[in-house]
Amino acid sequence: MQQTSNPEESTAPRRLHGKNTFFLMVGISVVASLGLVVVAMYLYNMSGAAQLDLSLPGLQEERMRAQQSKRYDDFAATGKLDSSALKQFDELYTHQQTDIKHDTSGFGTKPLDDDQLGISVQ
Repeated sequence: MQQTSNPEESTAPRRLHGKNTFFLMVGISVVASLGLVVVAMYLYNMSGAAQLDLSLPGLQEERMRAQQSKRYDDFAATGKLDSSALKQFDELYTHQQTDIKHDTSGFGTKPLDDDQLGISVQ
């Protein structure tokens, strides 16, 4: 007995298999992207970046304070290193140092207090 092969029967399972493969790949892609988003959000929250994110709606005051209002004259990374360059660097350094020392709002110790950190001495 000789079997006659019908061309429609031999290609039908392949088409169905191709459609299943396509939907399977789309599903795997969606699950993988959701997994990566979950991992990224976990790292974002655990690294502390979420607490420093100034784009949050409640942090307008901090965002305004963080914007640089003064122009900073930096020291050139290239050029001649002579006494005038050293004098310029010393003046810029001294000016920045006095600005930092006079800034009372930037380097407070309150965030490191035991109450803020949730540390109780027993």
